[in-house]
Amino acid sequence: MTSKSFNNKVKLNDIVSVTDFGAVGDGVTDDTAAIQAALAASLHVVFPEGDYIITSALTLRDYHNVEGLAGRGGSNIYATGCSVFTGNGAEQISIKNFRLYGDETAGTFGVYIYNCPRGAHLESIYADNFGDTTYDGTLGTTSGAGFKLEFECWGSRLIGLAAERCAAGIILDSASASAIIAGSVRQNGGPALVLRGCNGTSVNGGVFEKAQPAYGAVATKGYSVQVLDSNNISLSGVYTEQSIDGAIKVDGSENVTISSCLMDGVNTSVEFGLLYLKNSTNVTCASCYIEGLDSSLGPGKACIYVDATSSNNTFISNELERDGGVGSGNYTIYDLGSNNVYINNKGATGARVGSTNTNLSGVYAQGPLIKSSRDALSQITIAGGIVTVTGHYHSIATEGGASTDDLDTINGGYDGQRVVFRAADTTDTVVVKHNTGNIRLQSGGDFSLDSWVDTVELIYDDSLSVWLEVGRTNIA
Repeated sequence: MTSKSFNNKVKLNDIVSVTDFGAVGDGVTDDTAAIQAALAASLHVVFPEGDYIITSALTLRDYHNVEGLAGRGGSNIYATGCSVFTGNGAEQISIKNFRLYGDETAGTFGVYIYNCPRGAHLESIYADNFGDTTYDGTLGTTSGAGFKLEFECWGSRLIGLAAERCAAGIILDSASASAIIAGSVRQNGGPALVLRGCNGTSVNGGVFEKAQPAYGAVATKGYSVQVLDSNNISLSGVYTEQSIDGAIKVDGSENVTISSCLMDGVNTSVEFGLLYLKNSTNVTCASCYIEGLDSSLGPGKACIYVDATSSNNTFISNELERDGGVGSGNYTIYDLGSNNVYINNKGATGARVGSTNTNLSGVYAQGPLIKSSRDALSQITIAGGIVTVTGHYHSIATEGGASTDDLDTINGGYDGQRVVFRAADTTDTVVVKHNTGNIRLQSGGDFSLDSWVDTVELIYDDSLSVWLEVGRTNIA
């Protein structure tokens, strides 16, 4: 039966095989036209075992159900200079059981679905070599990816997807109320998983790794998992490894839950932290294991890094660098934000915490309490009667090395911050002034710091915009 005569008799919902329309699947013949003819004839198209060559993308429409053959051998599609499956404005697309191979052409995808308002179902699909393997930060627009769902792809389900040696792995761009289950994405040039502009999307289980150049991909940039400008996101049971900039980045997002995830190791460098929160709020990270921050990555990095624009985040029962501690100059937690809470987080003995907020009392080690780097003594100098605090324990130097100087005003505090002052030099005297600027002392009078054993402890009250004395030592 010819393709034409078969096409005249087939009904829209009949199950048809691409071989009925002339596809050969021998790894040599260009099967593009035959496959597209099958897709035009029926909404349920199957691919028998074979190696199918295509030279232009296969276009899907509403309610298309496309299935390959699972198992050894299986249904393999080799794309030359193009993506494999694409759909624009199509509803309820289903694609199952394929191995898709690209040829490193920039801007190509194993599967690219745009505007699928009732969701797409992708299951048991492997994508290899799509995009130019050098991720350019455009979420696949010019570089490509293994899989990309973009714009109003609500309620999509991505189950058992795998991507290797692509520019990026899986990208969901405005694909809300969707679920990714048990993905296996590794050895890509860019991030393994990107969620941008998503709401109510969940990721359950799976491995999401960065590239390893020894396997042929060029590791360029990006965290393993990126959550960008998204709300109400859940990451659960996710394993990340071999990241470039870090394991998980949450940027411009709210109400994100990260639970029971393993963030293990980095490949070459860390941007800020293995888990990095930027301009995000109401993020909860619980029962995660984060490690791999050794001295070769340079100082100033952290297992958990929270930037100054992030607030009201919660970290509960996480284990940080359990197997040996962070490298010299690095931190288990570095928090520059506000109103972030840490409860029962464990780290390697002697690991450090850096912070500008006070809610770190629940951070402790397997043994001694983790010491905050902001508790270490540091010197600040009076300028025009003013100092700016940068930590919790400061020695105060007089302006220009004067023998005596008045301290009237303290800048840089936040509500509830405590600070301890002592003189920087026993030959000089710092006079802490009562009620001259924003300092209020218990005695109602001034207090002189003229010895290393003389200290005054103050707490900042934001509602009054003043520093109140908590206590002092005045040892002769």
